[in-house]
Amino acid sequence: MRMLAIATIACGIAFGSPSSWARHSKQKLSQDPCTTLGGYMTKRLESMRVLKQAMEKEQSIPNTMEGVFDLMQGKRYVDHDKTERLARMRQEADDLNRVMRGTGCTPVDIDQELLKPPAPTIR
Repeated sequence: MRMLAIATIACGIAFGSPSSWARHSKQKLSQDPCTTLGGYMTKRLESMRVLKQAMEKEQSIPNTMEGVFDLMQGKRYVDHDKTERLARMRQEADDLNRVMRGTGCTPVDIDQELLKPPAPTIR
């Protein structure tokens, strides 16, 4: 794959018109991988915080009839779709943490980071 990218860049330079893809790829490769991976992790964690906050809010004010009936019966409402999505997001964050560790970057304490409140949104 890397050889294909190098060949594409070389062909573009040889013919005097490097493609925008080649220029973009070259810029991406020159960035610090820890900064890039850290940015991905920050976005993933923020998405997880927002989803967790939405799930907690639904505990007091469910947005489905199932949630209303569960609340009326004294049960705790669980949105299975959001629970599964949060589990997938957590798995992706764990995988990203392993990549960070493998590349020599400082891994993130995901559980500690999820305790922080979501960033305020600007409206």
